[in-house]
Amino acid sequence: KKMVFNRMARQAFANRKAERYSKVGREMEDRVSSLLKRASRNNQPLFLKVIYHQPNSEMDCDGADFTVEKLIDGRVYSVTFGISISPKCCNQSKAKHPDRLQMCFPININDSTIVKKVEKLFNDPSFLKYLERE
Repeated sequence: KKMVFNRMARQAFANRKAERYSKVGREMEDRVSSLLKRASRNNQPLFLKVIYHQPNSEMDCDGADFTVEKLIDGRVYSVTFGISISPKCCNQSKAKHPDRLQMCFPININDSTIVKKVEKLFNDPSFLKYLERE
């Protein structure tokens, strides 16, 4: 027997799914914040400062979830970026905020991969346009 959904039922389903994804996305933001703040190499913090822009703040609405600072050759550099848990949402964010770096961190991503991807922002020449010198 084929099940038929009316428009209201489909909308209710879509709303519940959006709520679940929103919750999982916020949990990922908390996870990334914690990871980046704890990241270290040779018992030295990897990043100078990690700022998590609170949900619905002005920066968050501008596509920025994090600003990370790193000391490189005696100078402080920062990069600001947004994160998404799905490629589809990441692409939507890129379209909505074309001047803001957007990164996709799927829910099954490894902790060390998250740290490596953020560290790469400071080392890879392809991300130079997003780096700001303090």
